[in-house]
Amino acid sequence: MSVTSLGHRSETLRSDLRVPGPLGARTLALLGLALLVARLVPFDPQMPARGLDPSWQWALNDAIPRGLSFGGDIVFTGGPASSVVTGGYHPSTYVGTVLLTLLLAIGTWLSLHIVCGPERRLAAGVASVVLAGLYDREGLLIVIPLLALLAIARTTRGAAHWPRLSMIAFAAVACGTSVAAKGSTFVVSGACVIGGTVLLARARRPWLSLVNVLAAAGTFLTVWVAYGQSVGEITAYASGIAELASGYTDAMSLGSPLETLPLLVVAAGLACFLALTLARVPWLDVVDSAVVVVVTGATAFTATKLGLVRADQHLFALISALTAVGFVVWAVARETDRLRVLAGMTAGLVVVGALLGLGGLVRLLPAHQAQAVVAAAKGVGRFVGVAPSLDQKYLAAQSTVRETSGLPPMAGSVDIYSSDQADLLSIQADWSPRPVFQSYAAFTPDLAEMNRRHLAGPGAPQWVVFAPQPIDERYPSAEDGPSWLELLRRYEPAYSARDKLVLSRRPVAREDDGSGLRATLPAVLGQSLTVPRQGAMTFIAVDIRPSPLGHVCLALFKSEPLRLTVRTADGVERTYRLPLGMAQAGFLLSPTVATADDFAALYLAHGADVPPSREVAAITLDSDRTLWSHNFTVTITPVSLR
Repeated sequence: MSVTSLGHRSETLRSDLRVPGPLGARTLALLGLALLVARLVPFDPQMPARGLDPSWQWALNDAIPRGLSFGGDIVFTGGPASSVVTGGYHPSTYVGTVLLTLLLAIGTWLSLHIVCGPERRLAAGVASVVLAGLYDREGLLIVIPLLALLAIARTTRGAAHWPRLSMIAFAAVACGTSVAAKGSTFVVSGACVIGGTVLLARARRPWLSLVNVLAAAGTFLTVWVAYGQSVGEITAYASGIAELASGYTDAMSLGSPLETLPLLVVAAGLACFLALTLARVPWLDVVDSAVVVVVTGATAFTATKLGLVRADQHLFALISALTAVGFVVWAVARETDRLRVLAGMTAGLVVVGALLGLGGLVRLLPAHQAQAVVAAAKGVGRFVGVAPSLDQKYLAAQSTVRETSGLPPMAGSVDIYSSDQADLLSIQADWSPRPVFQSYAAFTPDLAEMNRRHLAGPGAPQWVVFAPQPIDERYPSAEDGPSWLELLRRYEPAYSARDKLVLSRRPVAREDDGSGLRATLPAVLGQSLTVPRQGAMTFIAVDIRPSPLGHVCLALFKSEPLRLTVRTADGVERTYRLPLGMAQAGFLLSPTVATADDFAALYLAHGADVPPSREVAAITLDSDRTLWSHNFTVTITPVSLR
């Protein structure tokens, strides 16, 4: 390459960042920057509230000032920087959240102008405005590492170092922050770091390859330590995320795979189309294109899993992610491909809109910039003193939760089952959480065992606030099943608080009287199994496995869930969802428990005292028989505590 060519390319890269040009393009560029900042920085953050999602969001934030370790004390899908994704407010984490999201917003804007180049300033501005208007914040954050990789690819062959270094720094912030914020971004962030390293190595810049890896690792460590975490817990954090990922698809999926198959086909088709179009960008050679396609595939796979496993509000994260990728591809694609990209994006949105209905269509369109502007305006109002401060709003929200929870002040360490952590945090209790602190998420045997050990160990809480709160029509006692026996052995009822039972720790644990005999019985999918009647309570563990096809479905998409039909002694049948990991971990089968009062009655249970409406006489486990093994075993353990 000639000196003239190198100088021209260096000047081109410098002009990318200055964004000069016609007034309209400059105005649009600045508008895009302002909107991205308004969209990503939580100027009007979410305040504490009751409910499952608000509870875990508040709990993850509140874990930081309490000095809880992620990977040890806390094992959950969110990390210490989770507020970057959720936008939730806490006095101890808000400054860090603002700083990280501000860096992400500025980096996203810069990288868009880098990848578009000086000849596409208008396209970069349009893409910035569109990305700021996406409905789902998490969908946008998933795509940012891919955008950082594209920016690195665009700068690899330039003469000037600082554009490359700036994009390496942005990629490090994007990947390091993502990993510290959300477990689902591990694959995307890892692919981005590896891909950037390969691109830089191919450009004969080995020292920059090393810088790329060290920068990503260093950013993650900086964020990790800044949020009060120990370096020694990183391995446990990664291990916990991997364990959660291993059971997530089966436990958390909603609906039949066939019901969401049309959405999968559209998403996969659009992702393939966009990846192949991106591979045709002029400034990517064959190998660089392959790297970009792989990382694009990792991004699409992550977004698809996030959106279609549950196929509820998470679906809009998938749509927002694909829309973001689509407009980035449109901005950098060959002139001959740009119209096809728009046509493909439009067709995909129309099909998805037809499947979701009018209400879903409104949220599909990247036209939510006004919401970001309103949120930023509220932030400015608080800054100049014409609106209540965030701390005032936080305390008011905390007071509202406390008034509606019905929990009295509690002295001593306390945990709450199953997912109303907001109630506990609102009374400023000494929260001593089990690792997987919301019971529905303890969906593998290892996760359930972590929680059981917490109750049996020296760090167990003095008090437990209890109420069954199963999700997705699960069998109530299957969530945190092994912990129920520990609760019955080591705690006793103290008093009731509205719909919850408050348990106090016993000085000495109760033991089984040994009157029952454990039995392992063969069973067949779809056939009824009689439950022997002995002991006051019956615990079961089900040893069943997916078929080879079922394993493939669980890995790539989702499978048909297991259904447990329970027939009680009065002849009534009810059908529940039974996640695989919870079935394997074991749970209380009989008597059935639906309320805190039902659970309290277990402490007084004797075999003859169980009413027929709660005594389980037979069970049937069923599902799609091509996805699960036909034959399995059920281990039945009668328990009578003394």
